[in-house]
Amino acid sequence: MLIGRFDVGGIQRQVMATAAGLRDRGHDVAVLTIYPTGRFAEELRAAGIDVRSLERRSRRDIASLLRGIRTVRGLRPDVVYCYHVMPNLVGLVYHLFWRRAALVWGLRATDIDKHGLVKRLQFRASRYVARFPDAIIANSDAVRDFHVGAGYPADAVTVVPNGIDTDRFVPDGQQRERVRAELGAGDATLVIGVVAQLRGKKGHEHLLRALPEVRAEHDDVAVVVVGDGPERERLEALTVELGQGDAVTWLGYRSDVPAIYNGLDVLCLPSSFGEGFPNVIGEALASGVPVVATDVGGAKQVVGPHGTVVEAASPAALARGIRWVARRRDAGQLGWPVPGAWKRVDEEFSTRALLSRTERVLRACVAARR
Repeated sequence: MLIGRFDVGGIQRQVMATAAGLRDRGHDVAVLTIYPTGRFAEELRAAGIDVRSLERRSRRDIASLLRGIRTVRGLRPDVVYCYHVMPNLVGLVYHLFWRRAALVWGLRATDIDKHGLVKRLQFRASRYVARFPDAIIANSDAVRDFHVGAGYPADAVTVVPNGIDTDRFVPDGQQRERVRAELGAGDATLVIGVVAQLRGKKGHEHLLRALPEVRAEHDDVAVVVVGDGPERERLEALTVELGQGDAVTWLGYRSDVPAIYNGLDVLCLPSSFGEGFPNVIGEALASGVPVVATDVGGAKQVVGPHGTVVEAASPAALARGIRWVARRRDAGQLGWPVPGAWKRVDEEFSTRALLSRTERVLRACVAARR
């Protein structure tokens, strides 16, 4: 399994779950990171997975590419499974030097043409060589449609939704009480949570600008921001500027995210673009929390009937969505835990389903190549 970076993020969590799950099913699994490893790599090593870093330091670092070729040839894999655009292209290079392995590309996002110049160029290049992988796995219907519309071969792309650990993410009344006590939130408090890296595309600013309209209808509102990133200082300043500092709590990185979900009344994902399969939506739903998300990537597919999806990059639309959920909460229709939410996630988006679907695709690739 080949990934660019192994720090905090949704793709990284899916690599961890897939690597550990396939290992538990009897497969030998190694994870290669192109850039130096981060926090998640140590967790995976502690679970007994072989994690190796190719220590790429810059885009001109040819030595790391050669290290990768030697590493792949030494591992002698049956499959090289890559995650996202740049690793897909690097994996294709490795494939030229170890043709016995099936090459599987992973598509993990939409709107890649809205990213920086380098990513746009990588994406354009990938369209011309997308016929070479043995299989291509997209993590949502929206991701498949975006790439097929951009020129990827439709018959090569299979949808395997991300997996949510429905043993870890469950409704828990004790955790709910603990977290709400920590936040100073009473039963009547409308607790809105956002769990995402503090980066521009995640849309935190739109949620902050929606707050005055939400608070005009609900006096007792608390916003919990989980995650960290380069936008934190600017967003904190904007919160003060908007006069919302008393309503927003910045928790930074937290290792007890399942507990945090249980303390919420609404999970908000205000992303502006670029989502594939938003893990946080599935995790929140499995924890019994309704969701307000922007119509980006596969959000609508995951939210289903347990929340609402609104226009992206619109504070007014976010405010309407949050008020819609809050009214139904007060009417007893979308109160915690949301009826049927955990069951639907377990049936459609569980880690168990992810592993079975992924294993089926990888086995078919190996059988066809043999």
